[in-house]
Amino acid sequence: MNIQDYMVAKARIWGDESHACTIIYEIGTHKYRAECGCDSLILNEKNYEGVLNDMFYDYCVENASWMGVS
Repeated sequence: MNIQDYMVAKARIWGDESHACTIIYEIGTHKYRAECGCDSLILNEKNYEGVLNDMFYDYCVENASWMGVS
């Protein structure tokens, strides 16, 4: 997989809030990592959708008050 695949999944899952999640390529380890706030998790072909979805859920729970959720 390449970064474009991860970026497409991030845009689909995060929508308008995709600015809050960053995908980084680690040169030394040759791995992709998603970062949101204090969370930083490694992405791979098998887990990337689940990881991005879980991170978005956590982001929504943390920010529910200003996102209009009660």
